[in-house]
Amino acid sequence: MVHFAEESDGARVRRFRKRAGLTQAELGARIGRTQGWVSMLEFDQVVLDSVSLINSFARELRVHPNELTGRPYRHGSTPAEDCGHAAIPEIRRQVQRHDLAPDWDGPVRSVDELAVAVAEMTALRQKASYTVLGEKVSAVLAELHAACDASTGHDQERSFGLLAVAYREADAVAYGLGYEDLSILATSCVRWAAARSGDRYLAAIGDYLRVRELWSMALRGTTR
Repeated sequence: MVHFAEESDGARVRRFRKRAGLTQAELGARIGRTQGWVSMLEFDQVVLDSVSLINSFARELRVHPNELTGRPYRHGSTPAEDCGHAAIPEIRRQVQRHDLAPDWDGPVRSVDELAVAVAEMTALRQKASYTVLGEKVSAVLAELHAACDASTGHDQERSFGLLAVAYREADAVAYGLGYEDLSILATSCVRWAAARSGDRYLAAIGDYLRVRELWSMALRGTTR
């Protein structure tokens, strides 16, 4: 059994490239890079730090993106990274109880105020700040759950729409930190909340995330 955590990103790319039967030049051509750049990456002279680049490598090497980065991996992580992983159990709890009674004892902010909170989380996702995002997600999910339960009509639809986006951010944390099973659960919740929001755009996002899951499974040649 190969222990991914003992390898660098470059070493993993080299191993998967050889398994795929590709030369450095062939792999470089597929992702728009030179043979020399791929060589430097494999010997850790450049850093694999772009989400789009990681996804490009994963697609061409037919592996899950997390396999390239060795996630989830806790040993030797920074205190900030530990905080990101530490947030996962509460995020998981909130996601798993999406169809139960709300778990929120405090006052619920207005829909407009909650929209601002969700927009802040979306900005964190766009910056790939998964650790900071992870610390915020569970509380916002719980409050939005309560908002959906307490509201009616248009406000309820808006609340479900915001909840769908919040589940999307929970998915980003799970996927970014390497918790694929939680990512799958969060994606299901995105679709569940989107269906209650009446927003076709949000429903399309849920469908996209579902396709991403199927694509990832196809890359690994697995079924569920």
